[in-house]
Amino acid sequence: MKSIKLFFLALVATLPLLQSCNNSDTDVPECYALVTIHNPGGVSGIFTFSLDNGQTLYPSEMADVFVGYNPEDGDRALIYYSLLDTPKEGYDYNIKLYALQAILTKEVESLDPNNQTDIENFGDDPIEVAEENNTYNYLISGGYLTLTYNIYASLQGESHKISLVRNTQDTDTEEPEYTMLELRHKAETSIEDSSKYSGLVSFKLGDYDPAVTNKKGILLRVKHLDQNGTIEYIKLDFKE
Repeated sequence: MKSIKLFFLALVATLPLLQSCNNSDTDVPECYALVTIHNPGGVSGIFTFSLDNGQTLYPSEMADVFVGYNPEDGDRALIYYSLLDTPKEGYDYNIKLYALQAILTKEVESLDPNNQTDIENFGDDPIEVAEENNTYNYLISGGYLTLTYNIYASLQGESHKISLVRNTQDTDTEEPEYTMLELRHKAETSIEDSSKYSGLVSFKLGDYDPAVTNKKGILLRVKHLDQNGTIEYIKLDFKE
């Protein structure tokens, strides 16, 4: 079971613009990007990246902190890097990697609402997609749904399970141009003992990817953070 340690998210407002570079003459990262990590052999210290537009990056130079680093193939991350002048054959960019912020990465799972085990496994505690200037903070790109979420949590280091599920009873949606999925949260702390925190998660959409279904996007069920736990259905449009 994958879980996430909560953290303050400094990049809430940058999700739509997760590839950016600034020129600098100092030895500091000039670029940052949302990437998919490729490490099919599972070999420590040997991994590459791809942007959601398909361009590839090879980290021929990297900070010492990455010695022995062995990420999962297909995981998502925010990376901070600079472009190197020497090209790397077979890759669009050769880079120096300074820092990497791993993102909780999961696949869409199946939920049977008649199965008590499923209900207990995924939970149904409050969770919401964060907003910035009245705009939901998400990105559907590269076969993934990446979003910033808000939940209630304490600062005692507990783990919270965040899941994206397909309800087996939702064979159709009320709006056929959208695929209905549910954002689920299993908490370890009651709301009364918690504060509001944000996190970042990326889900591999697979067959539910709008690029595959040719639908407008995802109709996402969330349980609001209000005291009544209001169920909401929000539209996450796919912008090619």
